[in-house]
Amino acid sequence: MTLPNWLHPRRWLLAAAILGAAVIFVRLAQPQKQVAPRFPQPDQTAPVRGDYASDVSALTAQIDAMERTAPQRLNDWLTWEDIARAYHRRSRLTGSFDDLAKAQSAIEKAFTLTPQGAGPHLTQAIIHFSSHRLAGTDAALDAIDRYKAPPPLTEQTDAAALRGDVAFYRGELDAAKRSYAQAEALLPGEGTAFRRAIIAWRSGDRVEADRQFKLAEGANTVPTSGGQSNLLLQRAALALEFGDREAASKLIEAADVLYPGDWRIAMRKAQLEALLGRTEQAIGAFEAIAERTENPEPMDIAAGLSRALGDPVNTRKWADRAGAIWKQRMAILPEASWAHALEHELAFGDPKRALIYAARNHRARPHGESLIGLAKAWLANGRADYALALTERATRQGWNSVELHLVAADALALLGKGPEAEAARAKAIALNPVALERNPAFVWLAH
Repeated sequence: MTLPNWLHPRRWLLAAAILGAAVIFVRLAQPQKQVAPRFPQPDQTAPVRGDYASDVSALTAQIDAMERTAPQRLNDWLTWEDIARAYHRRSRLTGSFDDLAKAQSAIEKAFTLTPQGAGPHLTQAIIHFSSHRLAGTDAALDAIDRYKAPPPLTEQTDAAALRGDVAFYRGELDAAKRSYAQAEALLPGEGTAFRRAIIAWRSGDRVEADRQFKLAEGANTVPTSGGQSNLLLQRAALALEFGDREAASKLIEAADVLYPGDWRIAMRKAQLEALLGRTEQAIGAFEAIAERTENPEPMDIAAGLSRALGDPVNTRKWADRAGAIWKQRMAILPEASWAHALEHELAFGDPKRALIYAARNHRARPHGESLIGLAKAWLANGRADYALALTERATRQGWNSVELHLVAADALALLGKGPEAEAARAKAIALNPVALERNPAFVWLAH
């Protein structure tokens, strides 16, 4: 018997821009000779201390100050680029779609002030990529390729890495690897190792993924506590994907010590509570995060866990509140919302609407994750044959994940192919011994 759709596990998708987390923003300038830095050992450089609230406050003060002076510098496109970059950085910290939309508005203002053939194209590419707009990312990168003089080495490196990110989300993993190799040859750094870790993870290779994440930690020549804690959280998510809760717990605690106050770390702590069976405590934690951040994902998790406890009132309360916010987010940045909104619809809403969102998400970014999302939506709409074909396409792309095998197993079971379904479940268990424990906290945070 197939479990309810809201119990199907999802993998960790890097929030918008997670593959571009290490990208350095630079301005258009004349190229100059640069020497590629050597990778320091992890213990040679201590992270710059900080905390989440102070970082958000500093960015807010910076944005306020720049916006006050911007009207006095009407022809200065660099000021508007700086504003766009600050909004983008704050959106990465807070998860705010409003900030990401404001970053786009600011960069559009910058382009109205730039001469022909110049402008903040790299910043534009990064913002488009964070918004899941691959065509816009391509267009901005193409503009960089048309510069009369080569841009600085850092910008060439970041552009090559972003080319790889776009290829990754188009399901072209070999092309992504080639672009990352090009970026590495130009200027080695933490960004390339981070990206290689993601590819290894999606290919089912935990050892290589963790090795690359550790390389990223050591390659950061000027580490910040926020950046290092993010790497620790990624390693924790990787450990959970493969069922290693003990390792995940240690990594989460280390991240919390390094960067106190980060709501994303609190989310992982609450997830562990749920996975360890402390459901009521987990619900309370997710509710507190939801109230603090107005982020719909902890609301959906609180709703799912409440339903698991047989509490329909709390389930409906949080599901309705999350649904309203997903609707608002889709009005602001639809491409960045579809993958998450489809899961909400599968759990608490309309399977037909989930299918619409899944199809749009797949057209925008036809990689393994979106294929799995579309497969789940077709399962919910009674087409196990379509779902199975989509999981097979994801496998051909090189995807190898717990969720992929479990969705394939569900499709095979519904098609009456029992032995094949058992074989697919065995593949999931080989990756994660507790793969069949479909806890709502894993469903919503496995992305």
